Amino acid sequence: MKKVVNNIYNLFTIKYGTLFVFTALFILSVFLYSKTINFDISGFDDESFSQISFSKYSLKDIFTKNVFLSDDLSLSNRPVFYRPVLILSFAIDSLIKQNVQVFHTTNILLHLACSFIFFVFLKRYFFNFEFSFLATVLFLLHPANIFTVAWIPGRNDSLLFIFFISSVIFLFEYINKDKLFFLCLHFVLFVLSLLTKETGLLIILIGTYYLLIKKDKRTFFIICLYAVITTVFIIIYHKITPSIFSFDINKYFSHLICDMKFLFDYYFTLYFYNIHFSSYVKNINIVFGIFAVILSFVFALFSKLKKKEKIICFVMPVLLLSFSLILKPIFFQGNRLYIPLAFIIITFMSFIQNFTNKKLVYLFFLCISFYSVSVSFDKMICFQNPLIFFETIDKEKENYNVDFVSNLYSYNLLKFGNYEKAKLKINEVAQLTNYQNPFNLYMLSLICIYEKNFEQAANYLEEIINLDKKDICCKLVVCYEKLGNFEKSLYYYKELVYITGNEKDVESLLDKQRIMLND
Repeated sequence: MKKVVNNIYNLFTIKYGTLFVFTALFILSVFLYSKTINFDISGFDDESFSQISFSKYSLKDIFTKNVFLSDDLSLSNRPVFYRPVLILSFAIDSLIKQNVQVFHTTNILLHLACSFIFFVFLKRYFFNFEFSFLATVLFLLHPANIFTVAWIPGRNDSLLFIFFISSVIFLFEYINKDKLFFLCLHFVLFVLSLLTKETGLLIILIGTYYLLIKKDKRTFFIICLYAVITTVFIIIYHKITPSIFSFDINKYFSHLICDMKFLFDYYFTLYFYNIHFSSYVKNINIVFGIFAVILSFVFALFSKLKKKEKIICFVMPVLLLSFSLILKPIFFQGNRLYIPLAFIIITFMSFIQNFTNKKLVYLFFLCISFYSVSVSFDKMICFQNPLIFFETIDKEKENYNVDFVSNLYSYNLLKFGNYEKAKLKINEVAQLTNYQNPFNLYMLSLICIYEKNFEQAANYLEEIINLDKKDICCKLVVCYEKLGNFEKSLYYYKELVYITGNEKDVESLLDKQRIMLND
């Protein structure tokens, strides 16, 4: 009887296995994340993407401008990236309809696509049908993925996952079958990975490592091609977003040991589901994070993976997360865990294969699945709108970028009409930063404008004129109009005409500003 059941099971997995897996993953994705379709933006980066008028831009603009398709990004006060694939995905969404619901829906579909590709990857190179499916469900349900699915800009990591893992798949196919077609596909997907996120550079390490082990006859040529593509990419990147190269590399390495706390915090989240939003790292997080790294090493050491796979699956999460620490997280930014999670699951599942009691294994996965869903439901609600998002971070109090996050929180409080609370928060940050933070001074100017104190507002705005010159000049024109100082108003009007290059655009901007100031 047992043999008959096994035969039926094998026949089913061969004939209908792929359809079953896709259907199951689709149902789980919709069940877990469908509520996010009705979420608003979080207020962190996604507001910029949702407001871009893509009809004004060509395909050339998408591939030759920075991630915000803008030349004036001083107001963000932080480095800006080159991410054309991400922007292209938003442009494609806008062809359907440019609203938040479409963006959220696409994020869910991308997560579904990543999960299915992960299943194919596991089944082809690591596990049988059964274990591949369990590992994929574990990946799909993991609560750390709310940062990739519920946060609209988080899709960049699901896009990267698609190209990164697919590139590795075709690399393996080339190594196994020695067909140039697979090598070409590997390089196409490698380039797409780079155009999605800089982390794609780590594909070079995987490729070089496996090619050297295999002693492939084209290894030297392939490494040279990696070098050429990387050089061209860096030149383009530097030309489009020079600010990203302004960080001090020596300072980065000297501070890396201190910044390892973020790495341990990420590991703590991956293993123990410690989902939080502030980038502040508690000591207990570091302790459990170190324990999680040790667990990863133990799982890899005693897993059923081959030696080369043990090394890759243990080292890659560390490298991926360390690479992301070039820029410290503004908030927790758990989207950075998306690909590292996949490698950790491979290691863990291979270790689990040592256990022969299948019933116990199934019970464990059932429990962890229910817990994953519970945590995900509880935490994803924090992405419902900007007020909830920034209030969640603010409630966690200590944050690495407290002034930056608090400024965004106060901005959204003002935007949603909570003036009194916004004023308290803005003054709190002003005292904390000793009135030296440019964005905070901008927020103080908005409070002054709201209170009709145009003289003080103008003083603040003139102090930070280079923060966002077009917006600030526009406000100064109207402030000095209100004060009756038409000489200064005319001066900033001429500055505005010079910046925009079109007097009609200036009048349109000023009309909007006057309406806002009169409200």
